[in-house]
Amino acid sequence: GVTVIITIDTDAGTLSFGLWKDPQQSSQSEGGASAALASPVSLASPRRSGSSLGSSSPVLEDWGVAFEGLPLDARLYPAIGLYQRDDKVTLLAAASSIKGGSSGRGGGPFSSSAGGGLLYPRGSSLKDLAHQEASLANRVCSWNEALNSDAIAYASAVLSESVSVLSSGHGAVEQNQLIDEILPSLASSLCFQTPSTPVLSGCTAIALLPLLTQCATLLDRYVQSKELTASSLNEMEPGKWVIRTASSGTKALEKDVDEYVVSLKQVSTGNSTDFGIHGMGIGTTGRFKNGHVTITGSVRGSSLTFVEDWQNGGSLSLPTLSRTRSPSSCVVEARLSADGARFEGTYRNIRFDTSGKIAGAYHDPTQRMFSRSNSLAVRTVTLLTHAASRLAANLSLGTSLEDLREKTFEGGQDPDKLVLELLASSNLLSRGKAGFDIEDVGLVRDMYRPYLANCDCIDASKKWQDDALAPLLEKLSSISRETDAASHRRIDGAQDARVAVATGGFGSLSVLDREAYQTSRLDIVSVFLHHTDLYDTIVPKLIDPDADIPADAIPLWKKALQIMEAGVRSAIASQKAGSTRKEKCQAYCRLSSTISNFLLGLPSAAESGVFSSARDAILLDIENIYQTIQNEVHLRGLERQMDFMTLCGIARCVSLSCISMLLSEIQTVAAIEAIAVSFPRVSNGEKGATEKKGTPRQNSSALAGVSATLGTKPNTHAAGFMPGIGTHYLTSLHGCSSDVQDLVSVCVQDVYTTFGNILHNKVVSSKDAELGTSTSTQSLALSILSSFLTALKPSDFDSFVIKSKLVESLSSILSQYRSSISSTNVSAIQQRDKRADSSLSVMKNLLESANSFSLKQVSRSALSVIHALAYQVTSWSSSADGHVEDISYILELLCTHFREVLRALSNVELDHHTKKTCKRAEADWQIWMKNRSPEDSSFGEEMTTNAA
Repeated sequence: GVTVIITIDTDAGTLSFGLWKDPQQSSQSEGGASAALASPVSLASPRRSGSSLGSSSPVLEDWGVAFEGLPLDARLYPAIGLYQRDDKVTLLAAASSIKGGSSGRGGGPFSSSAGGGLLYPRGSSLKDLAHQEASLANRVCSWNEALNSDAIAYASAVLSESVSVLSSGHGAVEQNQLIDEILPSLASSLCFQTPSTPVLSGCTAIALLPLLTQCATLLDRYVQSKELTASSLNEMEPGKWVIRTASSGTKALEKDVDEYVVSLKQVSTGNSTDFGIHGMGIGTTGRFKNGHVTITGSVRGSSLTFVEDWQNGGSLSLPTLSRTRSPSSCVVEARLSADGARFEGTYRNIRFDTSGKIAGAYHDPTQRMFSRSNSLAVRTVTLLTHAASRLAANLSLGTSLEDLREKTFEGGQDPDKLVLELLASSNLLSRGKAGFDIEDVGLVRDMYRPYLANCDCIDASKKWQDDALAPLLEKLSSISRETDAASHRRIDGAQDARVAVATGGFGSLSVLDREAYQTSRLDIVSVFLHHTDLYDTIVPKLIDPDADIPADAIPLWKKALQIMEAGVRSAIASQKAGSTRKEKCQAYCRLSSTISNFLLGLPSAAESGVFSSARDAILLDIENIYQTIQNEVHLRGLERQMDFMTLCGIARCVSLSCISMLLSEIQTVAAIEAIAVSFPRVSNGEKGATEKKGTPRQNSSALAGVSATLGTKPNTHAAGFMPGIGTHYLTSLHGCSSDVQDLVSVCVQDVYTTFGNILHNKVVSSKDAELGTSTSTQSLALSILSSFLTALKPSDFDSFVIKSKLVESLSSILSQYRSSISSTNVSAIQQRDKRADSSLSVMKNLLESANSFSLKQVSRSALSVIHALAYQVTSWSSSADGHVEDISYILELLCTHFREVLRALSNVELDHHTKKTCKRAEADWQIWMKNRSPEDSSFGEEMTTNAA
């Protein structure tokens, strides 16, 4: 058999065939063509050389293009002809391997690895494979690792040379092919860098982030020095365009695909960021073949809107929305690509009341220049910033977390499912251990160093790494190294005697081993005193023999006795053979003391604020921990899982530091918008990112059960979940060190404070451009406002609302945009359309309509933020989750919300009153016409005629 390679180019609309020839692979061997595809030698490899492609190497024999002009936005179905009796065909994915593997996607032996696991199978997932399958997996890893190293080396070379050019002066930047052509292409490809390939995704991120950040910073300074920030990010290429349309709907046929060629030019409308387009063309395929078309429209940012008028022949008319002016008129709404050479969108035919998809491509490459306009520099710095934000997110998302898990559980067993569910549901454990070590930071920093040993970019990034790790190292130096006093704050027998007599005694099962039993019971009491923060309140009164027993001590001692009695009884009832009841009691007491020592090492639950209600919730949580942990293996698994979550938190801190460094340097509005769009992925993390559905380790992450657990809790607010808004940014870090969680909170709050100040300074108080006319500021406002739609806790309020000047910004935005909240007066637009019948008036009408739509989007986003904040503030009060000390900001927020509701209500009432008045007048007129006298007939007929 042979392996045929089929390639569909959806941009060019072509289909090509080729033959994969591997002399080493016998057509009769096990696996056949499938194994040939997995060969680690490929023509695509940048490592290949002429000498390596001998007669024994596989070769792709290209047969060329078989079909051209394939329809865009249409389904294509494969058809294969079988002529002989025994002919057969097998469809193979590009990543298929050998026969006999899993039936999952790809069909290979390691196809159980989700997504990028096919490209870089982990050793832990292949340990049970046969020798042949494991050998194949190792070959795949080696080839893809070499390919990724070459890609990193190429990208590093381009970025390093770009940094050198940008550092040498502005004269070297202008008309430089590296900066104008190669750098944007590289940056755009990095914007789509996947986080799902084990090891390789993290290697790419850590290797290229320093150079990307440096390159973006230098180019941003160039943009600022040349005052190019007002330039439009998108400019449509003038010249020859090929446009295709495809009808949609159940009645759409293949013949409903039209193609036409149009020559377009830009027209200035007096706005530096918005412009019009005008052009004429002729149909080449479909229903309007040889027909003439006139296009007039506008480009506002990436939004492209234009009107088409078709004529079968004769003179061409100006575009219009009239149904009778031309044989066919269409309104098109589309999105323009970043390079201004493509667009995709939808059209609506006014005359025939049909709609469909439309796409256009620039088809005049001879007219393109290396630097067409000032927008190229703005576009490139935006792409670089977006790519840097993407790679920063990849450091703490997807398989990067799984790489950390491999390091944490290397040579050990994954935690039990019950332990993971405990970690996901326990508020006490959610705050993790206190502190973290320099070894943890070093593990995250050096995790990919062995894979990048031959890469020069790692040594060059030392300063960047120092800056990215600075918050962690500063936090580490501030953590006290003194022994935790909680380990010494234990109850002794003398302090216990008085309370035990009043709370049910010393336990009926203590007769099995009184000393071990009482020691374990007092350890549990010490745990309760530590986490309820009652030690200093209760113990001094117990020392004084004349003092009454504190009322707060009674429930603690009773609950400790209940835990011991239930635990020992359960241990005795176990089916463990060869052990006496005394030995089982002693074993449980040792386990209980070990759990107590672990819990005493955790931060106090009362001080950490994870519990919002009475102390009973703390006691129940601790009781659940003692009941769930059934052996020391469970406890070790829990501790290792918490260590892993601490590493995840450290990785999140590094990602947040990268975002902070970008925000501190970048000034270009479009680039800041790219950071704002990417930030929610970095701040909120990825629930279950370490595990993918269907993998063998689906249940081996504490994150896997977080959502389900939170959804069933009566009080979900305390767990960081706000219905309709989402989860708090710390929810995905359950079990992470409390100090690392505090650092993550500080980093996230600082970024949101910066976003709020940018919103206030560049959007609300900007002197360069008013909100109502500037596309860039409106787009920036939308991206920043959307990032504020997140779940908060009372501790976030100061940074998110007060320091960020958010309330002031929201009030100003609504004040400036209030006129856009009300419904657009259609009749007024129609009156504007009756102005001078020129292409310029059509362009301005379209720009005004697009601007009005953008204004409404910003207004609705501002109102949505107010809704979300007001809802959460009131939820904090009703759920006793906490409160905000300065109530004035809350009142201002709620008053702003209330004012907008009243204004919207008045508009609704006015509209309803107008409609009601019109209906009443019409009804009165009909009654009068019915009851009119004969002498009024002539008057009524005259009025009816005039009304008509």
